[in-house]
Amino acid sequence: EMLQVDKEPLLDLPIFVPKDCSPISKLVDRIISLRASSKDASSLEEELNKMIYELYELTVDEIDALEKSLISS
Repeated sequence: EMLQVDKEPLLDLPIFVPKDCSPISKLVDRIISLRASSKDASSLEEELNKMIYELYELTVDEIDALEKSLISS
């Protein structure tokens, strides 16, 4: 099945780029490395999630809704 995505609505999505990406990049590299060796990276993934929540200045209610939607999908 082929789906089409129109770019116009996507242009309104906020994309934040932190001044210093290195903490996020390093954490992602560590997660990838652990997963590549079949090790648990869940605590690092939670840490990464918190960094992203802070970057987007999400409220507790927004975080709860997001996490609930991820669990149910």
